[in-house]
Amino acid sequence: MRACVAVCVAALVTSVGTARAEQWVLSPGPFFTGAEVARARHGRAKNPALGGGVEVSLMHFREQVYGEPYGYGLTSQFAVVSLDGRAAYQGSLGVQAGTFLGLEAGLYARSAAGARGAEGGLRLAPYMSYGFAWAAFPIELPVFEGPGTANTGVHLGALCGFKFPFSVYGPPVLPAAPSHETTRPAVRDR
Repeated sequence: MRACVAVCVAALVTSVGTARAEQWVLSPGPFFTGAEVARARHGRAKNPALGGGVEVSLMHFREQVYGEPYGYGLTSQFAVVSLDGRAAYQGSLGVQAGTFLGLEAGLYARSAAGARGAEGGLRLAPYMSYGFAWAAFPIELPVFEGPGTANTGVHLGALCGFKFPFSVYGPPVLPAAPSHETTRPAVRDR
């Protein structure tokens, strides 16, 4: 997990110095999740994991692809989901790239709940976004499973939510929205 964070931060830090930064956008927002565990040997899971959480992403937009801004950056999520009638906490951290269609890749970890032990692994999530709304379809592959977890297999999920973007650097996302350029003090040097 630490190695993934270090690589992500290093990539973003080096891009700041070398890229013609057009815009950095911070986008927090809520989401709803519905996931189902696809058991490799036993068919469909009986108890889907339902819940909700918060996603925060930091994207660096540089280019236009088919008239849409293309960006890359970091994403993180925290969610509370119901597993076997008990609350489990899940977090993920990764990198993402895309326009209105994109891909997230990273790591996830989930706490123990009910008869299921803690687990963590690799996460790949194709996504689409339109305006403030987005949907993603994560595929999670457990790498480690704690006691009580009986080979749950690959997790297939669906998430939908909203993001509320604001500019950290560059022009405002919306004409009336504040950005670093519009929130400077109105004091002039003489």
